[in-house]
Amino acid sequence: MGTEAQDQLIERCKAGDPEAFAELYRVEAPRALHTARFITGSWADAEGCLQEAAVRAWRAMDRFTTGRPFRPWFLKFVVNEALKVCRRRPWSPLPASEAMPAATGEGPEARAEAREQHHLVLDALGTLDRNHRAPVVLFYFEGLPEVEVAEVLGIRPSTVKSRLHTARRRLAGELEQRGIRSS
Repeated sequence: MGTEAQDQLIERCKAGDPEAFAELYRVEAPRALHTARFITGSWADAEGCLQEAAVRAWRAMDRFTTGRPFRPWFLKFVVNEALKVCRRRPWSPLPASEAMPAATGEGPEARAEAREQHHLVLDALGTLDRNHRAPVVLFYFEGLPEVEVAEVLGIRPSTVKSRLHTARRRLAGELEQRGIRSS
């Protein structure tokens, strides 16, 4: 969605148009669901986080600054809900069969190996505490720049940089123990 189209939808949201918000949500929900899943470790929890985040974002639309990107602003609600879940219960990895869709165009052995490595990475991600897992998910899985990660999490960019550095070290150690060497 282009910036101009997004700004028009946001102005309609601010005027109270729920269909405009539904369109913004439709665009952002799939990736936001995965973000919540990577943070909570549960599809069910992620869906609950996404629903609660949507309600909170809709109620806060009057505070959104038109012209700014919607995705990081919406992810702030999603991540906050996911972190609340993490405070209540531990992260739990998905079974390997559910962790990653099968890739097309590869042989069965390559698909099985990729699926296993993906599962090991997700399992290692679960060893990080929520303060380190959330920046990793936002930076590496969502592709947000460090400045936007800081904005989403409400922390300084230098803190994001430090947490990413610590998380990379911990993940490399975890993955090495599981037989995956980092390059």
